[in-house]
Amino acid sequence: MTEHYWVDTNVILRFITQSPDEHAKLATQIMEGVDRGQFILHIHPLIIAECCYVLQGKIYNLPNEQIAHILRGLILADGIESDQEQVLLKALDYYEQHRIDFEDAYLAAYAETHSHRGILTFNVKDFAHTNVESYSPGDLI
Repeated sequence: MTEHYWVDTNVILRFITQSPDEHAKLATQIMEGVDRGQFILHIHPLIIAECCYVLQGKIYNLPNEQIAHILRGLILADGIESDQEQVLLKALDYYEQHRIDFEDAYLAAYAETHSHRGILTFNVKDFAHTNVESYSPGDLI
């Protein structure tokens, strides 16, 4: 019988970074269990956002392109299920291609797929290369 679990950021990060050794070994064994069909892991969009934040930070300092590639592969892997998979994949595209924060990339991808009028922000430039209109509060007043 396949067991379903929501997976936390720290398990994903230990698997991706393979450190520290003890946690990396356990995270790898879990992922091997996913490959065997023993587990199905569910990933919430907030967990992907936290992975981006940590992996691009001071400790790992990975480029957006590498982070997007790794996380895209994880999201699309058999045995992994993600809430709003298509939104996450589009967000990773924006994150990778336009080097904007994942949170902004996710908001643009979400708005694009949910037909809202646009994004209200003081950082209109962050959304300039997305398929969503963005407005400054001054534009609406």
